[in-house]
Amino acid sequence: MSALGQEKSVLEKKIDDLRAFERDYRTRLKTYLDSQVRELAGRGSIAPADPMRTQQGFATSGFGAHAEPGRR
Repeated sequence: MSALGQEKSVLEKKIDDLRAFERDYRTRLKTYLDSQVRELAGRGSIAPADPMRTQQGFATSGFGAHAEPGRR
């Protein structure tokens, strides 16, 4: 019974360590993602001013429904 009690204590310590790691990881990840969102928001709109330019970009790059045949 003593061995099981020790094993239980070791496992509970590992669980506590993993929970602490998870809290720290989530905090760091949230901070990073928030900073990325703020950076994107600071850049303004990423929509192109000329919609025709976007369509031409797709056609020449080979992506989208208007891609030229044989180009990829």
